Order: sequence, then C-alpha cells, then structure tokens
Amino acid sequence: MNLYSLYRDQLPGERRQFNDKHRFPRKRYLLTMITEGQRYVLSEGESVILLCDFHAQHYNLFDYPVLWRKSQHDEELQVNIMGNLNAPFVTTKRFQVNFSQDPPMHRLELFITDVVPEDSGNYSCEVRGPASVILSTVTHYVFVRAPVESLALTAANYSGELGLTQDDNKHSRKITMIENTLNPLRCTARGGYPAPELSIKLGKEDITKQFRHSCTPVLTGEPGLRVITYTTELWTDSFIPSAEDDGAKLRCTAAVTGLKANTTAIKLDVHYSPKIICHSLAVYEWERNAVLRCEVWSKPDITTLFWIIDANGTTLSVGEVINEFWILILDKDENYLQTQLFMRQARPENFRTYTIVAENSVAASSKNVELYRKQKPTPQKPRKDKNVRNPSKQSGDGRYSNGYVTFSGTGTIRGTMENFLPALVVLIPTILR
Repeated sequence: MNLYSLYRDQLPGERRQFNDKHRFPRKRYLLTMITEGQRYVLSEGESVILLCDFHAQHYNLFDYPVLWRKSQHDEELQVNIMGNLNAPFVTTKRFQVNFSQDPPMHRLELFITDVVPEDSGNYSCEVRGPASVILSTVTHYVFVRAPVESLALTAANYSGELGLTQDDNKHSRKITMIENTLNPLRCTARGGYPAPELSIKLGKEDITKQFRHSCTPVLTGEPGLRVITYTTELWTDSFIPSAEDDGAKLRCTAAVTGLKANTTAIKLDVHYSPKIICHSLAVYEWERNAVLRCEVWSKPDITTLFWIIDANGTTLSVGEVINEFWILILDKDENYLQTQLFMRQARPENFRTYTIVAENSVAASSKNVELYRKQKPTPQKPRKDKNVRNPSKQSGDGRYSNGYVTFSGTGTIRGTMENFLPALVVLIPTILR
C-alpha cells in the first residue's frame, strides 16, 4: 500500500503569491492507494473488472486526473482521458471506464467484456498530480489464454513436428542415435499464452533439468491490441543415450495454464556395441563334451564373432575345428544370440581362460570366461559300530533273523546250539504271540 502527500493551494493568485513570499504553510492532503495489484488468467469470451480504489481528502479529478494505461512489453498506450476511451480501445466496443466517489473514497473501474487474446497486457491505474507526476499507481496483469500452435522435437538426423497432439502413442516417430555419444536435441513450442511450461521425459524419468530454456515473446497486430504469443524452447547439445534407452520414448510436453497439455514423442533407436555375458564352467579332468556358453546382445547385428582358445592367440570361428575345439552360434531373438565353445575332452592343459570377441558397426567388445577343474571326491569306507552285530531283519518269505538264529513263519528254527539259547530269549515272545 503506497502513501503519498499532496499539497494543494486553493487561494486566488494574489493570495498565493503573498503566501509564497512569506512562506505561509499550505494545506496538506493525503492520498492512499487501497487496491492491490491482481493477476487474472482468463479464457477467451470471459469478462473482467479492473478496480482502482484510493483514499484522498479534498480530491479534485481535474487537478489530479486518474487514468488507465496498458503496456505490452515495451509498448504503452493510455486507455482513457477522464471518462473517454482512446483509440484503438474505443473501436472495440469491449472497453468501458467509470469513475465514482464517496469522499474520501474514490474508484476508477475498467470493464473489459468478451476478452480476446489481444486484450492481454498490464493495466496500470495512475493518479497524477501537477506536471503529470505520478502520485500513486496500481497494476493488474491480464492473461487471455492462447493454445500452443505447434510442438516439435528436433535432432541432428530427425525432425518430428506435431500440432495440438494429446495422444502421443499414435504419433511417435523413431530417431537413431549411438550410445555414449553427444547428440543435439531440441523441443520447440510455438504459440501459447501465458508462456507454456515445457518438460521432457525419457520413459518415466523427467530429464528437463538437463536442458537449457528460452522464451521469446512474439507480438502481432496493432499497438495496444497486439496478440502476444511465445516461442519456448528446451535444448541441449549433449544428450547422451545408453543401450538401456533403446526403445524408450522421448516425450516433450507443453502446458498452458488452464488448457490441455500438448505432447509430441519420438522413439529412441539406440545402436550399441555388443554386450556380452558369459558363464564360467567347472568340469572334471578328462570329462567329455565340455561346453562354455556366452550371451551376446548387439544393435545393429554382429558382423564378426570368434573365440580365442589359447595363450598363442589362436582364433576359432564358426565352421572351424581346431585341436578338438569348435563353436556354435544360436540366434535366440532380435539383437540377441548365444554362442557355445565345445571341446571334445577337458584335458589338463584346457583349464584356462578363454576369450570371446564380437564386433558390429558401432564397436568391438570382448569377454573372458574361465574353465575350472572340478576335484573328484575321495571315497570313504563306511564306519562299523563294534557294539552292534548284524541287525535283526525280516526277509521277503516271512523269516526273522536277529543275527543268532533264523525263525521261519512255519515255526522252524535254524541255527547252531551255541546260538540257540540267546536267540530263544528273543524269540519266546514271538512264539507265544
């Protein structure tokens, strides 16, 4: 809230000169702006009332005129003189001013009906004093929404532009990049008011902070009623994709407050060098048909693949058999294959490190894999409990034995006499049963 002091001399000319000569004190008037600046974001066709309320003692509209001024960036125009509208506002039939007062309260209103984009701008109410000095002012900010006209994602080898697109799944295009290289990437939104907010996502990850931002206003039309739009950009010269980004979508979204967001998308086609995963193996010495396996992912397809099978650098390719080694390649899926190194027998000298080398148009990759010797377990003799003789057991024909004698189901007892008595003690309960 601004507080201003006004000095006004209401005496006739002669009395004024006398007062000035003898420095008699003049009357003191206070003016206080009551209204605070507001921000209005409107849709086309709505209406708005801009208020300018101020408090002043002994206020005189002719000596202290109050007026509206409109600014659009560096251009300013006075909207009214007293209750009269200036051009070009008067020809629109959409502007109206009204002054009312209930001393010491005073109000100047500006009505704008059926707003259109050219009504956007900053509207300042100014109370002026002698020599047009601004004594008090308040500014309202009016934004009439305008949609984004076009949205584009551009790169070094691609330019995809879509206008007013909400469903990016139906309009995505493909762009080819090479992993771990610097790539220029730019998202440009033309149109939109207030200035649209741009964001870029890679898959579900928001990467907007990796980009620079610029916003340039574009004014068209006659002064005072210009249509304001923006050219808004996010750009970088160092977008670095990885192999994991292959197939992911880059989405650029432009959002104007109160309007549906517009989105355009491109699908990343990332070329990468071969990625190799190998599985080490442990076998017994002299074991036959040992197989080392490796999995290879590559985009584009592999142009060269071979194994290094000894310390001398001997290479082995498909279709070759060297020292009872040969290899096999199995195509499992697009951009994916499995290769196997076979050896007829795991000889002592075969337990070492082997290397697979794969190459495509991006680069060559290699991976080591080990063949380990598995130790055979040493056989152990079963332990015997000296305190236990042959345990009793039942044979398939119904005979029972306790290590001393054998008793058949027919009642016949076989065994030596020396074993009979100890066995009888064990068998009596069975006989009596």
